[in-house]
Amino acid sequence: MKRERVLWGFSGSLVLFFLLIGNHYHQTHKIIFDKYYAEYIALKSSEEAMKRDLLFLKQHEKEWNLLEEKGWFKPKSRLVTGECIEGLSKSLHKVDYVFEPEVIKNLGEKYSFSTTQVVIEVEGLFDTDIYNFVEMLFEKFSGILKVRELTLMRKQNFSDNSLIDYPDVVLGKIVLEWFSMRKEDDEK
Repeated sequence: MKRERVLWGFSGSLVLFFLLIGNHYHQTHKIIFDKYYAEYIALKSSEEAMKRDLLFLKQHEKEWNLLEEKGWFKPKSRLVTGECIEGLSKSLHKVDYVFEPEVIKNLGEKYSFSTTQVVIEVEGLFDTDIYNFVEMLFEKFSGILKVRELTLMRKQNFSDNSLIDYPDVVLGKIVLEWFSMRKEDDEK
C-alpha cells in the first residue's frame, strides 16, 4: 500500500511536472508567435503604404519630374543660392540681393516647405540684360520661383564733367518668392 502511494505520488508529481513544462513551452512559443505576427502585420501595412505611394507617383509622374528638374528635393543653402545669383549676373553692372526671413509651412508630419522672399536690385545697360538675368534665374535656381514684382526704370546719368559722357542705365527691382522643400531633419 505504501508502495502504491509512493507510485501514485510520483506519477502525480511527474504529470504535474510535465504539465508545467508544457505550459511553459506553450507560453514561450505564444510570445514568439505574437512577436512575429505583429512584425508581419507591420510589414503588411508598410507594403500597403508603399503600394499607395507608388500608385500616387505613377499618377503624378509629370509633376514629380518637374519638381526634380527644378531641384525641389536637393538641399538648399542661401550661400549657394547667393553664389548662383552672382554667377548669373555677369552681364549686369550691379546686383544687390537680400533674402528675407523664411516662413516654414508644414505638410503633414514628415515634410514642410519654406517660402523666402528674395529682393534683387539690378543695374544694367539694357533692359534685355535684366530680362535675360531673370530668365536664367528661373532656369538655374534650385526650388521654385514666383515673381512677385518686376520693376524697370531708365535712369539718366549726368556728370559734372562735360567731357565724360555716361550712358543711361536701366534700374530694376525684382521681388521673387522662393519655395523650397525642407525635411523635418533639416530643421534640427
